[in-house]
Amino acid sequence: MEVAEKTWGLMKKKVLVIEDNADHQAIIKSSLVSRNYLVVCADNPSDALHYLLDEKIDLIILDLWLPEMDGLSFLKDLKNVPEFSEIPVIVTSGTFGSEYDILKLNGYGVREFFMKPYDPAELVETVGSLLKKTVD
Repeated sequence: MEVAEKTWGLMKKKVLVIEDNADHQAIIKSSLVSRNYLVVCADNPSDALHYLLDEKIDLIILDLWLPEMDGLSFLKDLKNVPEFSEIPVIVTSGTFGSEYDILKLNGYGVREFFMKPYDPAELVETVGSLLKKTVD
């Protein structure tokens, strides 16, 4: 275990950001890194799957509009794999947000939904809250 991955004797939590917009990805990453989270970013579901298979991921931030496969299909597949099904997921989207859509996301175990544009500080606060709940 690398010393760089420890904070006050505890392992840093690792967040996987699945977002194809480079600007959004950079804002999320810098906001999380400034709060001492380890962050890996994927532009598409295929790259995200590689991270999930190779690393312990504590939380996922998932955009719904992605190349190759939409985020909802990725989420549905993810929740069908037992070793990934309990990873908390926060969904972000610029166009997906009707009451029906949010109920559908809840059915896939989505913990929080952020409509773009959103305040990165609120997102980071939600990440912290969700990760604290998974430790308790």
